[in-house]
Amino acid sequence: MKQTTERAYLLYGEKHQLMKAAEECSELAAAINRYLIGDGTDYEVEQEAADVVICMEYVKMHFGAGNIHLSRYPSS
Repeated sequence: MKQTTERAYLLYGEKHQLMKAAEECSELAAAINRYLIGDGTDYEVEQEAADVVICMEYVKMHFGAGNIHLSRYPSS
């Protein structure tokens, strides 16, 4: 997956891929909202979540994976 996302990042450019990441995050939020009101399915949320995971590679490429610190959030 990493090689494919790197190739897309180089082919389409960083601005386009960051816009794609934002779009996929919006689609995930919409799918979750539809699910919560009973108008969406698990499958739709899972598919949108998979797209977001892929697009997070673009975010990490742009901002640097080392700059994204999940450890700053307390674990539950």
